[in-house]
Amino acid sequence: MSYAFDMSFAMAADEKEAFVLARHYVEKCMEKKNARKFIEDNTIYIPSIRYSHIEKANNMADVADRYWLENLFKFRFLYWPKYQLLGLVGSNRIDDPAFPMSIYFQNSTDQNYDFQEWLEGSIPFFKERVETITNMPQSKLFDICKDYLDEDTDLSNPEIELYMRQSVLYENIFSALQLNSWLYSSGSEKEAPYIQFSLSGILDMYEASVLHNILKDVKKTMDLSDDDASNN
Repeated sequence: MSYAFDMSFAMAADEKEAFVLARHYVEKCMEKKNARKFIEDNTIYIPSIRYSHIEKANNMADVADRYWLENLFKFRFLYWPKYQLLGLVGSNRIDDPAFPMSIYFQNSTDQNYDFQEWLEGSIPFFKERVETITNMPQSKLFDICKDYLDEDTDLSNPEIELYMRQSVLYENIFSALQLNSWLYSSGSEKEAPYIQFSLSGILDMYEASVLHNILKDVKKTMDLSDDDASNN
């Protein structure tokens, strides 16, 4: 089964620090200028816009928009106590320096990411794995990759060896974090090395109303832009 998702990472010594970092991140995201940008960046997904061509959908558009906002401003996190590692599901929307590294995990194309991508932010968990794989004896590397090699593979080619090391690193990290269990809820998550939690940026009806007004203003701005474009 294919997958594709962004995840941003931060260092956190314990669960308490992980929660504090997560809470601070959410609070920053809920600042009005940031909240508006998130809505603007996701306008094509606003139900009242996305399904505007369906007459029946228009009757429930306002309610659907409110539910959509709740989901847009819900933030999911994973914390790995063993690795003192906090993961934010999704990209770092506000470039918060507390989450100095983001990775796009996917299995639809090659996974030979440059080593430097894993070293952004100097997070120990990733640094240790990069060092382990880059220093892995060639014989062990070839043994790990033997099922993917054929008779024509030129093992003396340094580019092929680099490709294998980078690919093995990706698989090593994905496996250590047990992201497969998290992705597919295979049942083994009860013994998974991570703790999952989510935080909502919308804490009361007032905040929900403020966001809904921002959404309506964004839509109004879009309508005006469309009118200007049609008149030119």
